[in-house]
Amino acid sequence: MDIIVSKGCRIKVLGQIQSVNDSERLIRTISEVVDSGATNIHIIFIETRLLGSATVGYLVKLTCSNNLTLNIEVTDLRLFDLLKNMGLIDTLNVSHKSE
Repeated sequence: MDIIVSKGCRIKVLGQIQSVNDSERLIRTISEVVDSGATNIHIIFIETRLLGSATVGYLVKLTCSNNLTLNIEVTDLRLFDLLKNMGLIDTLNVSHKSE
């Protein structure tokens, strides 16, 4: 998994989140962007099929407890369907875009 931060508030996640380390690194990266003062964060998951429960919980917590706008774009329909089945499309502002 690779993570690229650009424009201070845009985070690209490329590939599979395969381990607890990957999840922790992603959460840490998002936290750093939030701590830098960003109020509108755009996260793009490219070829990512799954998100761990810790990551999903962190994203929900961010949207519910901060004055923060979160937009998530996914390229893999399986991840979109997972978030849809969890009822999080509106909460996390999720959209599906093909690459």
